[in-house]
Amino acid sequence: MRNVILLVIFVLISGIAQCQIERTLMKEMVGEDSTLIFDGEARGEVAIFSDRELNNLLRHYITFNKYREGFPGWRIQIFFGSGSNSGENARKVKTNFLDHYPDIDAYLKFEAPYFKVRVGNFRLTNKSAALRLKNRISAQYPDCWIVKDYIEYPKLDRNF
Repeated sequence: MRNVILLVIFVLISGIAQCQIERTLMKEMVGEDSTLIFDGEARGEVAIFSDRELNNLLRHYITFNKYREGFPGWRIQIFFGSGSNSGENARKVKTNFLDHYPDIDAYLKFEAPYFKVRVGNFRLTNKSAALRLKNRISAQYPDCWIVKDYIEYPKLDRNF
């Protein structure tokens, strides 16, 4: 029995020593251009080895997307106009739409010289949902059509 206990203790000590050696070797392998992340002492380790070019590409991607208003998707355009009263008409159309469909987001957009009112947020992969909404509102807005636009990111439920 004494030999078994000594064997178990020896195995545990050698395992701990091996982990320390691996951690030291990983620190030596990581250069200036790479990142090494340790996730707590008792939980284990995660090592991320990356090339400088990959880090630059990732930094560029983050910078490029930081100022975008969303991501590509579909909306239904229900108003398009220019002229002296088009801004007021666009606000009226948007208010009227929100009165009838409060559960659907509406957006007033000005791209000189046009005012546009667009509704909905549909992902590129879900054009059929945009078509269903278009069919639902086409009686009230007969000149509506589906357009590509940058849609908002989905709202997250923070109560989980």
